Amino acid sequence: MPSMTEAAAMTGPMTSPMILADGIRKRFGANEVLKGVSLTLAKGEVVAVIGPSGSGKSTFLRCLNHLETIDAGRIVIEGDVLADNDTGGRARYVADAEVRRICARMGMVFQHFNLFPHLTVLENVIEAPITVKGLKREAILPKAEALLRKVGLFDKRDAYPSRLSGGQKQRVAIARALAMEPDIMLFDEPTSALDPELTGEVLAIIGPSGSGKSTFLRCLNHLETIDRGHIDIEGETLVGADEKGHCRYVADAGLRRICRRMGMVFQHFNLFPHLTVLENIVEAPLTVKGLRRQEVLPKAEALLRKVGLLDKRDSYPARLSGGQKQRVAIARALAMEPD
Repeated sequence: MPSMTEAAAMTGPMTSPMILADGIRKRFGANEVLKGVSLTLAKGEVVAVIGPSGSGKSTFLRCLNHLETIDAGRIVIEGDVLADNDTGGRARYVADAEVRRICARMGMVFQHFNLFPHLTVLENVIEAPITVKGLKREAILPKAEALLRKVGLFDKRDAYPSRLSGGQKQRVAIARALAMEPDIMLFDEPTSALDPELTGEVLAIIGPSGSGKSTFLRCLNHLETIDRGHIDIEGETLVGADEKGHCRYVADAGLRRICRRMGMVFQHFNLFPHLTVLENIVEAPLTVKGLRRQEVLPKAEALLRKVGLLDKRDSYPARLSGGQKQRVAIARALAMEPD
C-alpha cells in the first residue's frame, strides 16, 4: 500500500484530496496525543473518525484547522500546504495571512455548541459572515433564514441560546457553520452530549449534507452508523460493503447479538437519574439478559466495592460527583460481563 504522500502524488493536481494529513504528531508536555496520524479525504466524502474519549480525535480536528499547532507532519488543504516538516523534522507553517486564507475554507461544529449567549439564534448565524467575510447584513439574511428553515428552527430566530434544548443548540451551530459556505466541514462529536431523540435530530441534518458540495469529517465515540469501512467483532462481521462499496450492516438480530458482547462507558455517564446507584447497575442484566435480581445483586455489590462506592448504593446520581458517576458507569458496564 502506498504512503499517504505517495497516494496524494498519484492523484495528480486535478484530483488533489480536500484534506491530506500525513504523519501528524502532537504532544502536550510529555503526553504525545497524536503519533503519526495520516488521513486523506476526497471531495464530497463523508468520513467518520471513531475512537474512545481521550484518544485525540478532537485534537486532530483542531490541528487540521489550526486551532492547535502540530509538532511534526504535513497538512495540505485542497492542494495548498498549511504545514510541512523542515529539514529537522519539525512542522513549519506558512505565513499567517496564508494560514487564514486556507483555514477560511473550513467550518467546524463543536462538541459543546459554543454559541454566543448574548446573541439571538439569527445573530449567531450571521455574525461570522459579517465580521469575517465582510458581507452586508442584507446580503446574508436570506441565506441565514434559509439555513434556519433547513434545520427546523426558523421560528426560533429571535430566541437566545439559553431558551433552546441541546438538540436545538447543536442545529444552530450547524447552521452557523454552513453560513460561511465552507468547502470542508469538521464535526467534533456533534451528538455526544445529546440523548437519543436529540441525536436523531442532529444526524438528520448532518447525514444528507454530504451531497458532494462539501466534504465532511466527523469525529465520534458513540453509537452511530458509518458510511464507509468494515467492522469485525471477534471474527464476525458487523458491517461489510456491498458491490458499490456502501456499508451494509448485518440483520437486526445479528446486530444485537454481536453488540451485546461489548460494554461501553459514556463520556457523559448517561446514568438513569430516577434510579439509585445499585438500580443503575442491575437494570441492564435484568432487562437485557433476563437475569433474576437475586442472581445479579451479589455481583453488583462486588463491583461497587471494587470502585469504592458500596456506601453510595442507595444514592441517586444527582447526589454524586462527576468522578463517582463515572465509576458507577464503569461498574454498570462491567455488570453485563462483556467480552
